[in-house]
Amino acid sequence: MIVVGLSRCLLRSPRWPTWVGLLLVVTSLSCQAQTRPEPDERFLGAYLPEYRLNQFDAEHLTALTDLMLFSVEVEAEGRLNLDRWGGERLRRLDEIAVSAPCRVLMSVGGWGRSKGFPAVAADPGRRKRFANELIQFCEQHRLDGIDIDWEHPSSEEERALFVVLMQDLGRELHRHQLLLTTALAPWKPVDPQVAMAIDRIHLMSYDDEGRHSTPEQAEANIRKWVAAGIPARKLCLGIPCYGKPIERDGRPARTYRDLVDRQTGNQLDEVDGYYFNGPATVERKVDLAREQKLPGVFFWEMAQDLPANDPHSLIQTAAKRLRDGP
Repeated sequence: MIVVGLSRCLLRSPRWPTWVGLLLVVTSLSCQAQTRPEPDERFLGAYLPEYRLNQFDAEHLTALTDLMLFSVEVEAEGRLNLDRWGGERLRRLDEIAVSAPCRVLMSVGGWGRSKGFPAVAADPGRRKRFANELIQFCEQHRLDGIDIDWEHPSSEEERALFVVLMQDLGRELHRHQLLLTTALAPWKPVDPQVAMAIDRIHLMSYDDEGRHSTPEQAEANIRKWVAAGIPARKLCLGIPCYGKPIERDGRPARTYRDLVDRQTGNQLDEVDGYYFNGPATVERKVDLAREQKLPGVFFWEMAQDLPANDPHSLIQTAAKRLRDGP
């Protein structure tokens, strides 16, 4: 376990050691500090689905502190279902985990991928099996942690079980110096005990009605959750890399990459009846996160952005704003 932790630390560290001979116990402690972020650490995350593994600009990884690979599923018995990660995708996962200059987590669940959570959360034995499977998966693939994306607990009973699940997972993963985060919709209630058990909450502040992800909506979501007892230091603001129709007219969402190709210089975050977040809005949201004492922001999802060398890239805009300020 020390050797695995040491390898993870060296791979993720932004400043590679130029000296040798440290006592192993000191190195192990240093690794734990690198893997488990301090509350005031600057955070810039992005999700990357398995179906986009060959469609993203890897240069974006140099701007991130955290990459969340999306996603594996959990079966009702507590075992991981890796059907979406067969063959070449699993090889790419290993490549990314080893080479990425940021932390790499695996997301579990997501929309249409969360059927197993209620049965697992309701049974102590299945929760234990689930935790063990997650730990083994992280160690096998040299990952830094797990992101739980249960979409969504549908009753008071399931919301109570979600708290128990996250508490159990937090205890087990943290014993192995692994991160535990969760992605949550702002319109769902959340128990402050969840925040106490994990490292971060990724607030999915998008997909509202009309203009689906405005700065005003983001501020209201943050204030609502902080008022409900969620520490700001545990909360990270989500930003979309896609646009949705302002009028729900049946048209599908479109990627930012596609929409920005269609616009000709307008700064209104709107084109062809779609609302999206452009660079100026991303800067406003980064500033908002800073003002509200959040560690940072994350994006869904990285492959929908422009290339890293494009001046209109959303991820690079956020990275510069976090680094340099207004």
